Amino acid sequence: MKREIILKSKAGILSIIVCMALTVFAGCGNAGQKESGVAASASAAEQGKSLTVGVMQVADSAVLYTAEKEKLFEKEGLAVELVEFGSASELSKAFEAGGVDIVMTDMIVEGLLRKGGKNTKTIRTALGETAEEGRFIIAASPNSKVETPEDLKGANVAISENTGMEYQVDSYLKELGIDENDIHKVSIPSLSLRYETMMEGKDVDAAILPDPLGLMAEKNGAKTVIDDTKLKQNVSITVIVADEHLISKNREAVELFCSAYDEAARMLNDRPEDYRQLVLEKANVPENLKESYEVPGYAVNTVPKSEEVDDVVTWLKKKGLIDTVYGYDDLVDPTFITGES
Repeated sequence: MKREIILKSKAGILSIIVCMALTVFAGCGNAGQKESGVAASASAAEQGKSLTVGVMQVADSAVLYTAEKEKLFEKEGLAVELVEFGSASELSKAFEAGGVDIVMTDMIVEGLLRKGGKNTKTIRTALGETAEEGRFIIAASPNSKVETPEDLKGANVAISENTGMEYQVDSYLKELGIDENDIHKVSIPSLSLRYETMMEGKDVDAAILPDPLGLMAEKNGAKTVIDDTKLKQNVSITVIVADEHLISKNREAVELFCSAYDEAARMLNDRPEDYRQLVLEKANVPENLKESYEVPGYAVNTVPKSEEVDDVVTWLKKKGLIDTVYGYDDLVDPTFITGES
């Protein structure tokens, strides 16, 4: 009996030693993987293959977060840091000051940056290659009499002045044959405040909203007056813009970035459910909308068309926001597009 206890004790001690050894080896393995990732990033940085990318927590940015999660930048030998900003104005200011190399924004912002002396180029369309990508709606308050686009005449419509959203509203009205001067624009830059003001229906009758706020408005009784996914012209386009100095100084890094970005976009498009949780998180989708929210499709290996750029520039000039009529080559660099689709 005593011998059996001793043997069991020895066996137990041996098991503990083996487990400890396996734990140590496993730990070493994980540490080795982490050190390998750190070493790869450090090596990329040493070779000048490092980029800082300014983003906001919106569905448009999901491709960048997917590339980060799947270590696609590292596979390209590139060190990329995603820097989050709380507002579009903070993002633009940081880019203008040289705080980040690349940003995800829209072409209205790019035109204004160009006027301010920041030489930039669009290197990718992120969202909005087709009308189905990146849904915006003009929603009317449940208390409003506005139900159709024609009813917007004389109505107070909440926008964000001199931004892509005002450009979108003007474009929607133009396509539908409504004079933009027939509506009364009320500038409410804050999306959450715009949503709340529209739902109350006191100071404004309608508002332009992106999903998921558009979905929330519909769920809470707002009327969808215009859904841009059902229009012929697609104007809600998100783009990736790079500093022109970066392109001339470190073209290889930009090429590697585009390659990793496109691979991440393909992964999201091919397996949206695999990345659904990530998109829901980055898009700040409310809990009660998570089941109905659809992961958008993302553009791959493309840049805006010349007519889309011309339309943006014409609007900026008409509004007096720019002095120079920029050409396509002033704002877009299509040379990073590859033969792959």
